[in-house]
Amino acid sequence: MSHYPCTINECPRLSRVLCYCCTKNYCIEHLKDHNDIYLSQLYQITNEINNLSEHVRGQYRRQLDQWRHESHQTIDLYYEKKCQELDNQTIQHEKLNQNRQVIEWIKSKIAQLIREQNTTQQQIDSLKAATNAVQRELQQTSEENFHLNIPPLILDENFIQLDKTRLTFDLYSTVKSNFLTKDLSTENCIVMTNNSTYLLIGQQLHLCLYDHNLNLIKQIPWTYGSIWDMCMSTILSKFIIVAEHGIFTFDEQTMMSEPLKSLSKQKKSWYCCACSDKSLFLTTQQLNTTISEYVFLQNNYSFKRQQICCLNNEYIEHMKCSKDLLVLIISNDLTGERRLDMRSILTFNQLWTISLNIHEKINVISCCSLNDKGWLIVDLAQARLIHVTNQGQIKQSIAYEPSPQYAIQFKDDILAILTEQVLFSPRFYHLNRRYAHYLSQANPIQQPKDIVSCILKNIIHHDEQIIVFNKPPGVMVLDETWDRKNEITSEEQGEENDYERNSSVINSNPCTIQYHMPQFRSALKWSHFFPCIRTPNEPSGLLIYTQNSKLHDDIKSTAMRSFRKLKEPYLTFYGITTSIPRKLEDSHHIMIERHLHNGQYLSYEVFDTTSNAIKHGRVYSGTIQHRTLSTNDELKVALVEFKTTTCTWDFVEIYCLRQCAPLLGDHKYWNRVKQVAGIPMYINPVKHKIYPAKQQLSKHVRVALDLYGQQLVCPLHLHLTDFNLSKKYRQQRAIVHYQAQPFPYFYETLQRLKLKFPDDLDMNTPFEEQIDEEFENAIQR
Repeated sequence: MSHYPCTINECPRLSRVLCYCCTKNYCIEHLKDHNDIYLSQLYQITNEINNLSEHVRGQYRRQLDQWRHESHQTIDLYYEKKCQELDNQTIQHEKLNQNRQVIEWIKSKIAQLIREQNTTQQQIDSLKAATNAVQRELQQTSEENFHLNIPPLILDENFIQLDKTRLTFDLYSTVKSNFLTKDLSTENCIVMTNNSTYLLIGQQLHLCLYDHNLNLIKQIPWTYGSIWDMCMSTILSKFIIVAEHGIFTFDEQTMMSEPLKSLSKQKKSWYCCACSDKSLFLTTQQLNTTISEYVFLQNNYSFKRQQICCLNNEYIEHMKCSKDLLVLIISNDLTGERRLDMRSILTFNQLWTISLNIHEKINVISCCSLNDKGWLIVDLAQARLIHVTNQGQIKQSIAYEPSPQYAIQFKDDILAILTEQVLFSPRFYHLNRRYAHYLSQANPIQQPKDIVSCILKNIIHHDEQIIVFNKPPGVMVLDETWDRKNEITSEEQGEENDYERNSSVINSNPCTIQYHMPQFRSALKWSHFFPCIRTPNEPSGLLIYTQNSKLHDDIKSTAMRSFRKLKEPYLTFYGITTSIPRKLEDSHHIMIERHLHNGQYLSYEVFDTTSNAIKHGRVYSGTIQHRTLSTNDELKVALVEFKTTTCTWDFVEIYCLRQCAPLLGDHKYWNRVKQVAGIPMYINPVKHKIYPAKQQLSKHVRVALDLYGQQLVCPLHLHLTDFNLSKKYRQQRAIVHYQAQPFPYFYETLQRLKLKFPDDLDMNTPFEEQIDEEFENAIQR
């Protein structure tokens, strides 16, 4: 008999086993716990190795997966079309049509009985008799009537091959590749531009229009002085020409040029021009240059704003637009030094700037976009071309003869360089058009500065007192590390003014909505911004704010003291679960506490607590009920409606664990449910030390969502769709009701998983991004 105590502190038992791994003694009970610790580490290693396995698939596997997905879609469309044709043909067969009607009646009758949860033996016997009758009728029908001539689908071994063309862009190889040249006249010519069809070259006395093969389409006289710059306006479908005697438009269809009257009247010596989809940007050649932006309104360009982008001794030598970016070549008038500035069209904020190491006192610099490859700088003085990446790094600089004067990108895969001749490079690079997965676009915010504009674009309702937003998934409202106790205290005591001020200080994370409260107040022209209801960080859905402290008090009091305390749900969520809930309908009153782990709070359900813990906010309670709206038995997924009295502390996610049905995109709690003998079972996360990890979906669900080989993180498919404080109590202080439809990505996931909302719910149209005209100027600022 062993005389050694158990290694676990405060354990009174004697040890029964010596662990050879750690050379410690354990009693029988703690030996199992000790072994579970090793098993939990195996689970973590399994998650990590699965992530690595997905990573090594590489881009070729992703391309094959994309091809497979598109091929499956093509086959499915063809399959559905043929099924519809055959269904229409069989309807004309009298007996088959009768059997079809009987089958539909039997299905609807069975569905009705299941829904009512009430049936009799007589009804079951009647359904069995009808089923047997249809079965006998179908057995007597000749199978030859259904014989189809289906040829096999044959794929040659060489149907898909590796593209051996260059995958990286190399400037030297590009400009030295096969090219086409075209002789031009000897007139002074250093400016050109293009649209999707033609190349326009501005000479001293003529305008010349060429096609993509450099065939001269038309040449017309030019009598308005030297041409300083040209660009293409997509909104006008015309070229814009900045010349010595004003600004002109040129129509390729009529070959007519005419003054742009609204700008020519200003009598400014414009020098550079650039066009975005909606705006025209103009600059002069004066020092301390100001960029003027004009927008197209009522068939004319109207002034919108201006911005100084140079120092006192600098001016803008060249300017180009590409998507939402404005690129400036800025010259120092004293030293001749050039730098390249990248700025946002939305705010004119500088994104980056680099020196080009060019020191010439004459204007010899121009640039053009290479799309995702970066920018090409043309240095006429030193006869060289410079490749600059989109991140602001000089990647390559090469000498080029004859001396280059100008360059443009033409038809996406053609680079035209103007010298004494025009150099034409067919297919100078292959665009890497990556497949944009629909889930990667669920959260449109790429940078913290985009939060204000994104949220203001998703306004559902706005009046003088209240504003309602539809928040995209994954947009952080508050910092996860913020102590929830402060919010509970402020809700109970009504200290909203102190709460608003203090929470802005506490939430110093620029990725949160709370951090940008001053910008929201400025855009709305509100003095206060009180939260009435906030969707948590990961889910999408309703955000409700007010500037009226009394209205805030009334809504909070009605929600917290009336509905919540009386266990009356007033919030409705829709979620997609990765398993079918154990019960199709159920309700519970649950209690949750949370603990901080690696910088984020994790919630845990507790089954016994004290009133003191609830009073001081250490434990939070709420009522929640669910109803399964749609299921897919093959994929084991479901669309579920949740009604609850709270949306904080991940209540819905924790409740789903009770049903052994984690939400799709739940990367915090999904691994608390594990498959045991093919059956989902809840695992104690404290005992087994289960922590957040990227959700691992079943093979069939990944195929349906086209997630094979994708490195994206699936967003949480949980949407707060309804906030309803309807009239229920005699002394109720507030009556409000707001709804928010899910976003398009949610509906596409439903379609891919073959789930749908019931017809009695008006939920068949996804939420479309909107923007109130009142806020457009505020967003631009």
